[in-house]
Amino acid sequence: MKNERGGLAKGGFDGLACGMFSRVIRVIAGFGVLLGLVGCASYPEKPDGLPKEEPLFSVMMTQSALTSLGKGPNGWAFYVKREPPNMHPVLCVYHLWEGEIDERMGFGGWDSGEVVKSIEAIDFEPFDWKTEAAIAEARRDAALPEETRLLTFDGAEYEIIINCKRGRFCMREWNPDLPLYYYAPYSEKIAKLQRVIDTLALYVGRHKLGL
Repeated sequence: MKNERGGLAKGGFDGLACGMFSRVIRVIAGFGVLLGLVGCASYPEKPDGLPKEEPLFSVMMTQSALTSLGKGPNGWAFYVKREPPNMHPVLCVYHLWEGEIDERMGFGGWDSGEVVKSIEAIDFEPFDWKTEAAIAEARRDAALPEETRLLTFDGAEYEIIINCKRGRFCMREWNPDLPLYYYAPYSEKIAKLQRVIDTLALYVGRHKLGL
């Protein structure tokens, strides 16, 4: 409604403002629903809350010299979402404590997609850990004969799994951060494994990842 000076009357202005605000809210709500559909609804999960597919990377404690593991695994699992096919890859990260999810990270954002691309660029190739570690140790002993050898008295054993385009990698090792650090300079295969771990550690934090 116009007033005598040709402007909008207060009631008309309030009605117009309310109408515009309502449309903005509907647009925001619709955008939120779209994000929810893209980010979550299309990705089925197992009963424990983890995605059904194999993780890109996981590290789980399998034994501990000092503490009990409880009723389930403790560790991290990293999954890659690529639906629809042309969508930027999304890294979804779960932390498990006694077999239950107690922390989630990622689930969107350009940075998580860049982490996935960085890992793919490493071009990791699965190998037999025990065999390659023995080769690297022999090379290290030859290069540094006076150095002491690695010994493990306590700590924890971890299982590390990587699923990549070249296949599946799995290793178990006590305190794996130490042999990875010492053997990487003497084995390209172990060096690539170390780079994968370093990339993920930068994303979630080295202390959190535990490697």
